Amino acid sequence: MSGVPLERRGRNKESTMTTNMPQTMEELSEYVKYHDGVVTVGMARVRDCYGKERLGKYVREGISKELASHGICHYPANLPYNQFEQVRLVQMGTPVHDVIEASSKIGVPFDSKLRAIVSLDKEKVIQKIRELVGV
Repeated sequence: MSGVPLERRGRNKESTMTTNMPQTMEELSEYVKYHDGVVTVGMARVRDCYGKERLGKYVREGISKELASHGICHYPANLPYNQFEQVRLVQMGTPVHDVIEASSKIGVPFDSKLRAIVSLDKEKVIQKIRELVGV
């Protein structure tokens, strides 16, 4: 993907990203991967990549299935029907996905997973400090 600015419009302020606008679901999947496995986009972009003009119930269901076939999940779990709403797309199996999944589910196993994730980050920070200080 080249360095052409991508403008993301929605209810939030405009922001600029540096890649081409995805035009297909395959390109959208690559776009998510290019951005370290997580990106927020407007539903209009997702709908356009899917090749439809409206966001009816069956189109949203189809989008969800198509994203899953590319290893991409979305938040919220129920895709918005409004084209101006935004959706977070996450590559499944990535650290970001693990954090989101663990934090969105209730239960002891998920609490343990969150603690482990936080502990790993602390360990990495401490190790990096030691490397920089030379201890």
